[in-house]
Amino acid sequence: MIFQFKAHEFSTDDLFFELEKQGILIIQFSQQINLRDLMIEIGGVPVTNNLSENSVIWDVMPRTEVKNLVRSHGIDDFPLHTDASYESNPPKYVGLFVVKEDSKGGGLTLVSDSSKILAQLSHRSLTALKSELRIRVPPEYQKSGDEIEAPLIWNKKIRYRRELLIEPNEEVIHALDEFELLAKKFQQKIMLRENSLLIFENHRFLHGRTRVLDEQRHLKRIKFNVDRVIENHWYTQGSPL
Repeated sequence: MIFQFKAHEFSTDDLFFELEKQGILIIQFSQQINLRDLMIEIGGVPVTNNLSENSVIWDVMPRTEVKNLVRSHGIDDFPLHTDASYESNPPKYVGLFVVKEDSKGGGLTLVSDSSKILAQLSHRSLTALKSELRIRVPPEYQKSGDEIEAPLIWNKKIRYRRELLIEPNEEVIHALDEFELLAKKFQQKIMLRENSLLIFENHRFLHGRTRVLDEQRHLKRIKFNVDRVIENHWYTQGSPL
């Protein structure tokens, strides 16, 4: 269940409370917003994509003129994954703001709740994915080395981007196959409209997209952690999507 709000229906305290409670939200704005300022206002601590301080906001849009594209700049299907799976401590939240939607009906956003996946994943696969695995760091996202060693599942949290795994053994490959079957079982497709913001817990929700049909499609992405607590909050507005 994904809760959807109109921007005038909530305060920033409301947004933070519901995000912590639900793990995923869609907020519809009437115009473009300053994504970084909004995240800071709700208590977010933005995380850079690489060593550049100017890499907090990442443009997700086709760049077909460039060779060796990062996946976010391509037009092909992008399988379910979590962001920054190659970091020792992946950011807790990801925000995606739609500057221009795909006018041809492509580029649908995919989400899948890993809490449902882990509840049905076999013990054998859980054990395999909790082991230390080698993960490649893409050059455009490097902050130190070019690989890390980390589990894909820890403390009911996940990191997941299959093509970045380095030489997984047969046991891990079997576990990945089972994990992906369950991820597709619980997958939802969402058409995000212009000026809408999808925020989700990156340690819990996988996301992806279908093939982009309109090369003018443009999203802005921000990754962030949180540094606040709200107590005794009773906000319950919003409607499930």
